[in-house]
Amino acid sequence: MSHQTPLGTNNAGAIPALTLALVVLGGIGGWVALSIGIRAPWFFGALVTTTLLVTVLPHSLRQRAPVPRPVSKLAVTLLAAVFGGQLGQQLDGDLLGWMPSLVAVILFVFLAQGLGFWYYRRIGRLDRKTAWFAASPGGLVESAAQFGDQGADQAQVALMHFLRIMIIVLVLPLGYSIWFGLAPRPPIATFSSDGFGGVADHMVLVAVVSTVFLVLRVVAIPGGPLILSFVIAAVLSLTGLSGGTMSPLALALGQVVIGAALGSRFGTLGKRETAQAAYLAIGHTALILVLALVVAVVLQATTGLSLWLGMLILAPAGIAEMAVIGASLGAEPLFIIVHHAIRLGATILVIPPLLVRMEKCQNRSSPDQL
Repeated sequence: MSHQTPLGTNNAGAIPALTLALVVLGGIGGWVALSIGIRAPWFFGALVTTTLLVTVLPHSLRQRAPVPRPVSKLAVTLLAAVFGGQLGQQLDGDLLGWMPSLVAVILFVFLAQGLGFWYYRRIGRLDRKTAWFAASPGGLVESAAQFGDQGADQAQVALMHFLRIMIIVLVLPLGYSIWFGLAPRPPIATFSSDGFGGVADHMVLVAVVSTVFLVLRVVAIPGGPLILSFVIAAVLSLTGLSGGTMSPLALALGQVVIGAALGSRFGTLGKRETAQAAYLAIGHTALILVLALVVAVVLQATTGLSLWLGMLILAPAGIAEMAVIGASLGAEPLFIIVHHAIRLGATILVIPPLLVRMEKCQNRSSPDQL
């Protein structure tokens, strides 16, 4: 399988005019989705629209179509600032009440890892390390960058994770719309009564985003723009230095850019080189979502947590994507972000050492079996 540079690297050959066109057309797609009542419309509409648009571009343009990562990072930073700004209004101090669901997330990581590894080894016939890291319920960037250094096929791992995330972010909003019906009113444009939001709120957002990028130029911080932006905005909210008003304009813009970024990358994948990967990723994602559903049902029965909220905190996609979807469906962004941060933390800290230990044990017994 050939390497897919759009999945794991920055798009140095991006055309600014093409990027702008994709984002604008993605916004139009989001407006259409909003008009017909699709849940998470700006994100979902931009994702589907840009995917379709990129697939019909000439090959020379298609390879330069992916939205540059600095642009998508800017959108992630903006959304994190919006979500963090709500902390003062949402945090009630009862974090202990989250413990059952946080423990469930960690348990889910281990169960999902084991199930996925079995699937990719027995069904997919992948080599041991590639199967192990392809099964990891983490994010695309973390998996491709960290796990490729440990002997796995980085291109395959990146492609499997990318397809899993794409399937999840497409299925969850659609599933919610089918289960609860189409939205009777725009779910994004009604976060506040200020229309596009106040000038002071947007000035705070600009200040937070600018601070984040200045700090990251000097020091590397785990979690990057997402975590730092969320923390800064949360501190401003908790100390009363910001009003904490949700900006519909910033939410919609951030979702459109992230949706367009994912869609523009998905549209560059060739049919031949992704056919087998797509087949395996669909099967793996189905297994993981069924597992998430089982854990969510147990959480609902034991804690009263709604089934859909349980699915939102367990579905293994990126933090930004799940926070966007969660906010679009009326969930508390802080609750979503904390749970997915725990999932990614457990994945990054535990999964690689587990492979090392597993291989040591395997070499002592029967090196050719697993």
